[in-house]
Amino acid sequence: MRPIVVFLTILVIITSCKKEDIPTVKTGDVASVTRTGASVEGEIVSQGDSEVTEKGICWSTTDKPLISDNIKVDDSESNSFTIDLTDLEPGTEYFVRAYATNTYGTGYGSIKSFSTKAAAIPEVIASRVSGIDEIPVSVNGSINSDGASIITGLLVGMNVPPD
Repeated sequence: MRPIVVFLTILVIITSCKKEDIPTVKTGDVASVTRTGASVEGEIVSQGDSEVTEKGICWSTTDKPLISDNIKVDDSESNSFTIDLTDLEPGTEYFVRAYATNTYGTGYGSIKSFSTKAAAIPEVIASRVSGIDEIPVSVNGSINSDGASIITGLLVGMNVPPD
């Protein structure tokens, strides 16, 4: 009789010590990479032992992004989602992964990396030069493209033929 009581006691302890599971998440493809953005897919494979309260993509310039770094939350009801990351720095390597949080913690997908495209040289078009016989000379023009970076100054160079 005693072995049966011991067995039943162990069985009760094992079944009552249920592990609370965090969500299982999959990081999908990284696509549409530009100078300042990219799209990243994520999927909740299992919500764990409680309802998912938040899901999205986290990213960083270090190789292990966490939700304490940068996040973009997905508010859809779907288990599959795509997040558009914006305002990234040109020519920079980023590490991303999907995440989902429930009552018991946060589950992360695998880490993927990508590099944004490098900033281009700004394109400036001079449209009119006036006052050639005067100092200073006036040059009017426009900036057709900022090259996806901040323009910090303009310098106008002129070729003056020798006399």
